[in-house]
Amino acid sequence: MNEHHGLAVRGVTRRALRVLQRHPWRGNVRELEAILEQAVIFRSGEWITPKDLDLLSPRSAEVRRSTAHDARRGVAAVKTTLSWLENEVLRIATERREVRRRDVITHCRVSHEVARRELARLVQLRLLRRVGLVRATRYVPLSF
Repeated sequence: MNEHHGLAVRGVTRRALRVLQRHPWRGNVRELEAILEQAVIFRSGEWITPKDLDLLSPRSAEVRRSTAHDARRGVAAVKTTLSWLENEVLRIATERREVRRRDVITHCRVSHEVARRELARLVQLRLLRRVGLVRATRYVPLSF
């Protein structure tokens, strides 16, 4: 059993198992392993529940497929709707495999609040994933 916040992982709820079974895994075992590892680390209790699983909704998956297709053509449709700052944040995140709020503030010379808003929007668009809490928070790009 894994220890986290003093609580052992007791297992996965039936609802979470159904969510995992219904997800289109594309035959990638590493993707499943990564989702479960993250759920174990950031879970909210002793049991892994559907809310602990960071799986994309069908709409988000469609956006990712569309973006991947456009990127292969050399023009990402999603990026054309993003601001210069959002594009810059994504570039930094992709190059470094993560970006932190202080990186955005320093590199893009924006305020703390502007950096927070832009990172939150990119998370909402499912272009970045928030990992960690408070000062340890970092944002990682979602792989296509």
